[in-house]
Parts: sequence; structure tokens; C-alpha cells
Amino acid sequence: MELKARFKKHYANGAAVDAEFDLDLSGFSITVLFGPSGCGKTTILRCLAGLERPEEGRIAAGEDWTWPRTSPLGSEPCPIASVAPEWST
Repeated sequence: MELKARFKKHYANGAAVDAEFDLDLSGFSITVLFGPSGCGKTTILRCLAGLERPEEGRIAAGEDWTWPRTSPLGSEPCPIASVAPEWST
């Protein structure tokens, strides 16, 4: 499976997250996002999981577009999971 994401998420304070990547997820893999506090790591994960909605762009897991969604949030299985930093140790 391939995960493709090209999206932008804007906030009222003027901050924005601009994400673009293609990940080959065929077989077992672990992908890590790292960077300084406030750079958008959690926002990217929340958008990938469908917990936040980007204003622009698309997110696809395999052949299925997960954003924009054609059905209500939570009505379809999502092949993406994340672990919050406080639970990762």
C-alpha cells in the first residue's frame, strides 16, 4: 500500500502546515516524524487519521482517498495509527 499526502492546514493565528510525501507501506514499516516543537508533526498525524480537516489538497491510502472524504468521518476504517509521545516510552 502507498500513502500519498499533499495538503495544507491553516490556523487562525496565521500558522500553516504544508505537507507533501509519498510513503511505500508494502510490508511492515515504521515511519517517524521529527522536528522542533510547533512545526506541525501532530497536525500532520491528525490530518492523516481524519481527526482534522485540511483546507487544501488530498490524502490517499492505497487506491482510496481518505481526504476529501465521500462519507462521514468515522464511518469507514482508517489504515493509519499513531502513538502520542507521552505513550511511546
